[in-house]
Amino acid sequence: MRVINKVVLIGGVAYAYAHPDLSNNATGVDTDAAATPCPYSDVWFDFESTEENDNGGLDDTEGAQQGAIEQRSSSVLKGSASNNTVSTMELRRNNTPVKKKRTFRRNGNKKKQSSAGSSPNIYLPNADPSTGTQASRNQDQIVDKEVRNGKCFTTAMYNAIDADVMRIKNNISDIKQRGSFLGGLLRLVAHDAMDFDPNRTPRMGADGCYDPNHPNNAGLENVWSSGSALMQVYDQKYSQLSIADFWVACANAAIRQSSIGQQLDMKDSFRWGRKDAVSCNGQGNRLPSTRGCSQTEDVFLNRMGMTWEDAVALMGGHTLGHGNRDNSGHHGTWAPNNSEATVFDKKYYEQLFMNNWRVSGFGNTQDWRTGNPGNDRMMLNTDICLAYNIDSGFACCTTGNFQCRQCPRYTSNSPRKAAERAVLKMLGGVPGNTNNDPFYESFERAWNKMTSVGQSDLMPLSTECE
Repeated sequence: MRVINKVVLIGGVAYAYAHPDLSNNATGVDTDAAATPCPYSDVWFDFESTEENDNGGLDDTEGAQQGAIEQRSSSVLKGSASNNTVSTMELRRNNTPVKKKRTFRRNGNKKKQSSAGSSPNIYLPNADPSTGTQASRNQDQIVDKEVRNGKCFTTAMYNAIDADVMRIKNNISDIKQRGSFLGGLLRLVAHDAMDFDPNRTPRMGADGCYDPNHPNNAGLENVWSSGSALMQVYDQKYSQLSIADFWVACANAAIRQSSIGQQLDMKDSFRWGRKDAVSCNGQGNRLPSTRGCSQTEDVFLNRMGMTWEDAVALMGGHTLGHGNRDNSGHHGTWAPNNSEATVFDKKYYEQLFMNNWRVSGFGNTQDWRTGNPGNDRMMLNTDICLAYNIDSGFACCTTGNFQCRQCPRYTSNSPRKAAERAVLKMLGGVPGNTNNDPFYESFERAWNKMTSVGQSDLMPLSTECE
């Protein structure tokens, strides 16, 4: 189906108007929509208002959050030219110079299979903290390891890790499994970081520790466990580094290699010095569920002190890889197909807005589908709620028509309106454009915040070890 895009100005606001072009369809019927209860309908995109406040276009709540984050970041990123989590792309755009033996013990290598009623665990964010029963059952099988804090991390070591990740990726011939490896690296780091809670002891966060026996972490053993390619290369070449630092560097490599033109290179903004935890009992219980934006809000805004724009940017990581029904109860890709699920770009946001999504399934397997029945494209509640208010629980479709009620958008005074505005920002303009800069810049900033929250004295890469 071809889409016609138009831009108009109404009251000082730029709107992009998208609707399906059926002129070349002899039947005059949208074949994709005809297969769904809710056909594609016209969509309005509110890109940017001419009115801005002193917080650079953020509302009062978002501006206050951003200010708090910048204050916090000054004590986190040691050695930064600005002492803030500024993205490398922003520094380059402004022509600003940029500075440039562990034990992994296991009580059994295989995780227990989760029960049929276990909660979903799709990457970023994905798990249900309500699974306390299963977690407590596995407490005696939590992974322990010696505390390790690397003493030196050079640019050459970072580049070597990037090359090793590329070698592992290129040895995976199946395109779907290659996407799973790339997305799995991001999910590994996200699960390591998203357990951070400043109000609990230990606070956790990016500490190189996750519980492989908890159902919320199902599937991560394919990326990191005894015998995995990633653990082998760590043991052979990088055991002097903390596992936490190694994981972040590996995920950075996956992002760089899969971004358009390898544009998103976060080497200059990478910081190291994370310390590995001795243990992480209860780690899986702290991960967010797929129930909706309240989970995203709790983890990223309340516990990590981020903004809705940060959270929306991190959710864009869903563009890599796919959900596995055996691990989470959800099956499919956020990208249009398995091939595009190996590319790190803004297509996640385009899919969210440019397709008609309808509720599918129920309980722990409930998600959203689009297109012909049986295809693998999906969204979760935590994706749909970034642009549509689905808290009421009433059945709806994102575009709606006489067959299905349209999901409402957030009102102007809703705190989550900031999430909707962020999604529109990530689109980079009229749908169909190739501008990934807003997404890449926001993602790098948010990624650095997530992987450094709760840390202190993190340092930039060195040219050589002293």
